[in-house]
Amino acid sequence: ENGIVYVIDATSPFIDVNYITKGGSKIVDSIRYFNDDVTVKFAIKEENFELAEKAPTVTVDGEMTLSLDWKYNETDLVWEASQTFSKEGDYSLNVEFTDASGNSMDVYKSNICVDKTLPVVSVSAEKGNTEYAPRILTVKVNEENFDCSDVNVDVIAQNITGAYVSGIEDYKQYAKNPDNWNSVGSEHTLELPVFDVDAIYTFDISYTDSATNEAPDFPAEEFIVDT
Repeated sequence: ENGIVYVIDATSPFIDVNYITKGGSKIVDSIRYFNDDVTVKFAIKEENFELAEKAPTVTVDGEMTLSLDWKYNETDLVWEASQTFSKEGDYSLNVEFTDASGNSMDVYKSNICVDKTLPVVSVSAEKGNTEYAPRILTVKVNEENFDCSDVNVDVIAQNITGAYVSGIEDYKQYAKNPDNWNSVGSEHTLELPVFDVDAIYTFDISYTDSATNEAPDFPAEEFIVDT
């Protein structure tokens, strides 16, 4: 005898998202940075997935709706789909889904950035008329996703006997203060306080951007200030 089948479903769908990349990654201020292609894998747990009026809606930047191929994973009992992002840029993901009983999944939102470009660091010096005069060093970093807290400036000041010289500026902390940087587009400039204490200085700098791209090695420089 034919009858009517009633489905009672009071459970909202649940989503789990994983990010798969062969490169480096880092989360800064809720943004996921990647320095290589990244595959975003969506997994939705919902017993009546196929009965829903429409598949989950996955949008990028609030405009483009992705057409994903959802498949059932019998081992984990979830419906899965994935999307790979290869092109450099910022992406805002939004995932929504309502099952056949009208239970809405909590909206999933995520911001990701694919950045494969190495930052470039350069240092220039301005000094007086003599070789050992006090000098000012200017640092420039070319980087789209810049964070000065990732700039590492190391300065060692010693006298001729090798003893450390006191009274010099804390250049490391100075470089990590955003107020000391001037940024125009992707070019960021820092003028360090003058090196005017008599000493033999060793200056080194390194930088790794938010996507874990390391700037090419900067050879440590040695100079002398003798007034």
